[in-house]
Amino acid sequence: MTGPWPTASTLVNVKRWLRRPLVVLAAVTVSCFAGSGLVHSGEEQNLRAIGEVTALSDINQTGQVLVRVERDGHTTWWSVDDTTEATWLTDPIETVPSSQDCAGQICYRVAGDALRVDVSQDGGATYTVAWQIDGDAYNLLAHTYPDLGDAAQHLSSRSVVVHATANGYVVFVANGRDGLLFRDEG
Repeated sequence: MTGPWPTASTLVNVKRWLRRPLVVLAAVTVSCFAGSGLVHSGEEQNLRAIGEVTALSDINQTGQVLVRVERDGHTTWWSVDDTTEATWLTDPIETVPSSQDCAGQICYRVAGDALRVDVSQDGGATYTVAWQIDGDAYNLLAHTYPDLGDAAQHLSSRSVVVHATANGYVVFVANGRDGLLFRDEG
């Protein structure tokens, strides 16, 4: 694993993680591989336990992303705000996910076929790796998922949303079976 984004080892108390510079929600851990949670009506909501986070997109409301979660042929939709509060949606407005998004000159893009997020400080002209899981850590993670199928499809960073905030920006990444990755403004 490379990059400064931490991994989760148990169900995460989101408020505890928000004090850290970078936060991972429903992310991978090499040692334990347990899911993380999102706050939902005062309770933790584990989107990874609900299914595979297959896409996310901007809802066109300040600080809201639409998260698509699929499991056993069923799709659920969640609205997640920039503080990571999740709300289940019964009648979502489907939008188009993006593999790249920017807040000013800061841009992020996803690999699409690997667990990797790239960052650009120059409006997308050049990119470097911001976060990734590869090599032995990726292979170990892939083996923890029963009936994974094509890892490049089911265990990959697929879409990204970047929101400008009062103190910087936040980043959300749909990581398939590995859930929703979140980077706070710190």
